[in-house]
Amino acid sequence: MTVAWLASTEQSSDASPSARALARHASWNYAALVIQLGSSLAIYALAFRHLPRTDVGAFALTAATVGLVQILDPAAGYVMSRVVAEREVGRAADEQVLPDVRAGLNTVAYGLAAVTGLGALLALVLAIPALGPPRLMMVAGVALAACVQLASAALPATALGLGDYRGLCEASALTAAVTLAVAWLLLPPTGVAALGIALVAGQVSGRGLLFVRRRHDSPSMPASARPLGLAAVGELWRHSGAIYLSSLAAQLLAVSDLWTVGALRGVGSTAAYRAGSMIPTQALSLFYRVYDVLYPRLPRMREAASQERAIALASRVFCAAAGCMFTAVFLERGPFTHLLVGSTDPLTEHVFALFCAIWLVNVPVHGLALLLISRGKARVMTPVVLVEAAANIAVSIVLVVLVGPIGAAIGTLATMAVSNLIVMPWIIGRLVSGAFRITWLGAGCCLLGVGVGATLQTPAALGLHGLLGSATVAAACLVSVVAAVWVAAGRQGRQVLRAHV
Repeated sequence: MTVAWLASTEQSSDASPSARALARHASWNYAALVIQLGSSLAIYALAFRHLPRTDVGAFALTAATVGLVQILDPAAGYVMSRVVAEREVGRAADEQVLPDVRAGLNTVAYGLAAVTGLGALLALVLAIPALGPPRLMMVAGVALAACVQLASAALPATALGLGDYRGLCEASALTAAVTLAVAWLLLPPTGVAALGIALVAGQVSGRGLLFVRRRHDSPSMPASARPLGLAAVGELWRHSGAIYLSSLAAQLLAVSDLWTVGALRGVGSTAAYRAGSMIPTQALSLFYRVYDVLYPRLPRMREAASQERAIALASRVFCAAAGCMFTAVFLERGPFTHLLVGSTDPLTEHVFALFCAIWLVNVPVHGLALLLISRGKARVMTPVVLVEAAANIAVSIVLVVLVGPIGAAIGTLATMAVSNLIVMPWIIGRLVSGAFRITWLGAGCCLLGVGVGATLQTPAALGLHGLLGSATVAAACLVSVVAAVWVAAGRQGRQVLRAHV
């Protein structure tokens, strides 16, 4: 079994043929996320250069908090895309799932819009000093953009289920272009309000393009929907609640850190902390976009043993690559910070370094999580992620009081390491044989990647500076990925890679 074997099917009954489909899908996926994450970084870079740090911190807190609801989009998207994919290959699919999930998402979107409107009205009536008209417009825009995303979640889910990665890339490009253009034009005259307006304009444009592309796919995504209301939300939760809670864990780790730093050390520190966490977090998202190309193929594989062998190899390969990648990101933390913030900031650089480690310990268990989701068993992870989130809040509060804002990142690293490397594989081991072995072999391959990456990349990072230095580190990173992956794959894995790559 190989990564290419998983993701490159041209036969609907199983996953078999060439690596060409993997390369094509991964390329469109990669391009889409590069555009999307580059746009997010550019928005913050513009904000740091045009707004006071307190406004940037307010935007970061708002976006992160609304994001707790916003992740219903990808969570429900996993469910909808799985149904679409299964139906496309002729397997039985529950026709009730799609309208149930869509109705639940629409209900949440309308509810978020109502809560935001009432909250803004109350803030205006009470004349809260920290929530003047520009910030209220920003908050309303961020929430409205999330509403548009939730109400149209079926569009990217259908594209994913049908393998239309090109359409997803084009929509991401349009979203990014419109968001940046609006922010660049409106930031000088309107201040922080421009950020909310830009997010709304971008979401409407990108999802509008997907609607035009997918309007002929009514057999794959029925237009009819269930009545809105609490019953619809209950159905949404039944189908995708476990996946949502699993996604919520990572989001809560970041959001709770921002809340804690903001409450105990001020909104200005929140902006610096957010800047430090952004690029490692975006790098992980970029990395997972390629890794997650495997997901739509897993439900099409008929044998559980085949799935587990494929995930075991994929975990070793991707963990080795992640070790090399995060080593390069860590070595370039200074230039990245200056590019984003516009100046040197010690707190941002320290947070940046810790988040490289935080997300690296997240990689070994990711393949097993995809496997559980593909089997509809994601609920077993729910208790772990909830306890992890609660423990992180408690530990972070204590450490922020003791050592300052950097304590939030230290607490997140500690709780995530215990959860992902010990507790989670023990829980998953009840359903997947060898879960501990897969996780710890993956962790070992992460260390292998760090070692190979440090050996090949450090001379370039120390000896060269500026654009030439960064380009040389990137080239060394690619070389180290190839070397580390080749070792991590093992003898049998190398035979498979030779046959498919």
